[in-house]
Amino acid sequence: FGIDVKTSDNVFGQIGGGVSYFMIDDLSLELELNGMYFSQIDDDAVGLNLVLLFRWHFIAKEKWSLYFDVGAGLLGTTATVPGPTPDEPRGGSSFNFTPQSGFGFTVEVAENMRLFAGARVYHISNAQLYEGNPGRDNLFFYAGVSLPF
Repeated sequence: FGIDVKTSDNVFGQIGGGVSYFMIDDLSLELELNGMYFSQIDDDAVGLNLVLLFRWHFIAKEKWSLYFDVGAGLLGTTATVPGPTPDEPRGGSSFNFTPQSGFGFTVEVAENMRLFAGARVYHISNAQLYEGNPGRDNLFFYAGVSLPF
């Protein structure tokens, strides 16, 4: 669930999945594919977001960990994100980049099953590839289940 910090009437929801690979102890590479829904002041949008993250478990215990993650992704949507507003009548674009970073935790709940949750600062921008780039800054909260294999 994400909240637009500039315009409180804009929110988004996300559902997705991903794979992780620990490159070295406590540092993993994450690849996610997420479906997204944007509720905006103007036209709502649906999209797909492909994200690559680095996640560092800076406190890694046997049953729990705290981590920092940073990464970026590509986002394609059915309408402009952010949508047009009175202050930005053009809105954004339907292709954007999604740089993001945040903190989270994991906790083991069963053998080979961990819960994870966290918060990220999540920016949406077309990087001036198109005319009109108001960008969108979000505070994003997430939770999930990790199943090692």
